[in-house]
Amino acid sequence: SNDIGTDATERSHRATRIKMGETFYPSIRRLAVVRPFGVSSAASLPQTFSDWADFLPCNVVDRVDENNVEVDIFLSFSQTYEASPNALSSINTIIDKFNAESTENETSWSKCFRNIFAIEANILA
Repeated sequence: SNDIGTDATERSHRATRIKMGETFYPSIRRLAVVRPFGVSSAASLPQTFSDWADFLPCNVVDRVDENNVEVDIFLSFSQTYEASPNALSSINTIIDKFNAESTENETSWSKCFRNIFAIEANILA
């Protein structure tokens, strides 16, 4: 019975450390961030990534630590890119910027992510 209390206490302490940003579960090696958007927000989507130039989503200096989680970002469009040239244009702008900055700029938001993907949900209106 003592082991059960110890496990519960350890889980509680681990949860507290995670909330405080002190540690991650060591078994988590990859993470997906999904950024959903629709027709009405497609044109403004590239600007939301440009804003990260001033407010990075991670600490790029510490990204070299071998304990870091690999993070992929998925841009999830509610419809299809084929049916929305504006959404396709926005996605291409973001992906081009990601690819250019990942090799040119050491303090770019692109350094926070391993890769970027464009996906579509094909939700009918």
